[in-house]
Amino acid sequence: MKQVLVRISAVFVISFGVVWSPIILHAEQYRNDPCDLNRVPHRIQEILQKKFSSWRIFTLKDLSEEDQRFWKRSQKQNECPGIASGRYELDTASSFALSLVPRAGILKGYQLVIFHPAAKESYKEEVLEKYEGESNPIVIYTVPAGRYWNAEKNDSVEISKEGFQSEQRDKGAFLYFWKEKSLRQWTVSD
Repeated sequence: MKQVLVRISAVFVISFGVVWSPIILHAEQYRNDPCDLNRVPHRIQEILQKKFSSWRIFTLKDLSEEDQRFWKRSQKQNECPGIASGRYELDTASSFALSLVPRAGILKGYQLVIFHPAAKESYKEEVLEKYEGESNPIVIYTVPAGRYWNAEKNDSVEISKEGFQSEQRDKGAFLYFWKEKSLRQWTVSD
C-alpha cells in the first residue's frame, strides 16, 4: 500500500512538473521582460501587426548605456520605456501609449501612438507624434493624477486622472492628459 502511494505521488509530481513547468517559465520570462508584447491587449497587438508592421515597441536596449543606467536607477526601473498604460480617459478601461521605433532597414524616426478604449474590448489608435529621420528616442511612462507645472505658460494644470509623460533628450518632456473629453499636451520641461 505504501509503495502504491509513493508511485502515485511520484507520477503526480512528474505530471505536475511536465504540465506546469512551461507555464511557470513563460510567466517568469514575461515578468523579466517589461517590454513583452503580451503586456498589451490582443486587439492592440492586431492593430500593430496590421497598421504598424514596420515598427516595434521601444525597449531598454534602444537607450544609450548612460540612459539605461539612469532608467535602471529610477522608480520606473521595472517598466518598459516604450509602454505606458493607465486609466487616462475612462475609469472602466485602460488606455495604452506606445513609443514605436522602426524594426530595421532604411526607416528612421519614431511614432508615439495612443490606443483609446472603444466598444467591447476594442481600441482606436491615434498617432500623437511621428518623425521620420535621425532623432533621439522617446521614453514614456504613466504619471498619477495631480498638479503639474507647464514651463511654456508659466502655469500649472491639475489633472483628475492618470496621464502619461513623454521625454526626449534635447527636446524636453511633455505631459498628455484628458480634460473635457479631449487629449491635451503640456510642456513640462524643455
